[in-house]
Order: sequence, then structure tokens, then C-alpha cells
Amino acid sequence: MKIELANDAHALRLVYPDFEQNEITEYEAITFPGGPRIGIDVNLRRARVCGPLQVPDSPYGIDILNVSGDIVQDFQVDKGAFDYLRRTFKLKVAKR
Repeated sequence: MKIELANDAHALRLVYPDFEQNEITEYEAITFPGGPRIGIDVNLRRARVCGPLQVPDSPYGIDILNVSGDIVQDFQVDKGAFDYLRRTFKLKVAKR
């Protein structure tokens, strides 16, 4: 399955809703200086090995952001793919 990224993809951010607390946890957004779009694509492909990237009704998500920080695309993903990215990049919860 080919990943079709938005043309203005610049960064990715993991998100996870806490339904009990009625809030969404957002992790630090990351980008890839050597080529943001290529870096996102490569790392989504790697994450896909740990779990599918299109899982309807999954609480685990990946937001694809443009250079302004606006969401231009999102994926509901398997916990394995989510955890792969979180651990690989040692992502921390973003400060509000």
C-alpha cells in the first residue's frame, strides 16, 4: 500500500484521546531537516511494519502538519505503529 501524503506535509505529531478525562494528549511535533516530506514518508513506512496506518475507530492517531502547524492529513493507526514512532523519537507530551 502506497502512502499518499499531502503536498504540504512538513511535520508529524502523535495524538491520543483520553475519553475518561475528555481531553486529547498531543505529543511533540517532529520534522526532518533533510526533507520533511521524505522523512515523514520513510518513517510512516517503518511504523507500518509494527501496525497498520489506517485503522477505523482506533484511538491512536498521527496528524500530518503543514509548515504553519495546521493539520493537513491524519491517520488512525494501530497501537504498534503509534508506539514505534513514540519510542523511536523519544517523543514527550507537548506542553500546553
